Amino acid sequence: MSGKNLLALSSILALSACGHYAPPESFEAKMARYQVHSSKNTIIPAIEPMAFKVSSGRAPASVSSAAKEDVNFSNKKLYFITLYRQYNQLASYSSNEDREITQCPNFHSAMVDHSEPMKPNAGWKANYETSKLNDDNYTRFYPELYLPVSDSSATPRVIDLLKQDHANNSVVQKAIDSHVSKTYAELAELCEYGSSDNYYAFENLHTEMKRRQIGTPGPQAMGVLLKTTVFSNKALIESLKRSAPKSSRAPASMLNSVDFDHEVMKRLGVPWANQYYQSLRQGP
Repeated sequence: MSGKNLLALSSILALSACGHYAPPESFEAKMARYQVHSSKNTIIPAIEPMAFKVSSGRAPASVSSAAKEDVNFSNKKLYFITLYRQYNQLASYSSNEDREITQCPNFHSAMVDHSEPMKPNAGWKANYETSKLNDDNYTRFYPELYLPVSDSSATPRVIDLLKQDHANNSVVQKAIDSHVSKTYAELAELCEYGSSDNYYAFENLHTEMKRRQIGTPGPQAMGVLLKTTVFSNKALIESLKRSAPKSSRAPASMLNSVDFDHEVMKRLGVPWANQYYQSLRQGP
């Protein structure tokens, strides 16, 4: 090939490359389309956060400050303990028989050191204002409405079916039961193999957030956080507790318990996320 033809070919290739140039994808865009496609217990509900205000004032003190426990351990251990504690809370809202984790080779000491008795059934019942099921400003205060009904897919969601049949409240309990079973399955996977797909999603989020900011604190950034299991579980627990009969006082074991949910927020550098949960506790 002559030098003239080679130069012409190089110019064409350069122009073609320029024509296909795309700017780097933002972190928010990457997380917005993120989905886990492995086993059924890796499905994370697509919870949509309601609008909430993020104040610049000092965040409220965590229970963890009273416990004086050193939580400077690995991300994997923090993730396991947080998920384990969340499962013990979520299981009380399931209509199925509780299943305890009795053997955990990869996190045996962590489970023993942070074990809690399974809570009794919370007596929770689905109860929503049917006239507001088409109002996102209302439904987003109830993350359980965004749980998938299917064991193997993120859709359809509870809210999709309730909009078609307002009286079909049993679908909410079915979705909660399924979610609790998936959480148990992930814990069993962590215990046996030391990791899970959802843990890798959490670790990837942590890595990305060390490299760059997640964005302006608020609903959009919260939507990114809710794509990880421990953040979405926290939202479910706060909503279900709000709708359950009130207990007279917290168990003594909880009074000095480390708030691992808050520790996760601090680890990822998003303590402002607690203000979303505070708004969620107040209700619509």
